[in-house]
Amino acid sequence: MSIVTVIIPAYTAEKYIHKCLDSVVHQSFTDFDVMVVNDGSSDGTESILKEYTEKYQFIKYCNKK
Repeated sequence: MSIVTVIIPAYTAEKYIHKCLDSVVHQSFTDFDVMVVNDGSSDGTESILKEYTEKYQFIKYCNKK
């Protein structure tokens, strides 16, 4: 279990979720997890989140309808 969990809400975030996640990934602090809550996005947000979860084990996401 990590010392910090970063929770990121996302709704139709395709345009900026890359920048947001890259910013979190490149922190000097390393003992953290990331949970992204995709709140019913109708754009490509989910596919971007899948890409990041495959690349980084500490990033997880859930989809809400």
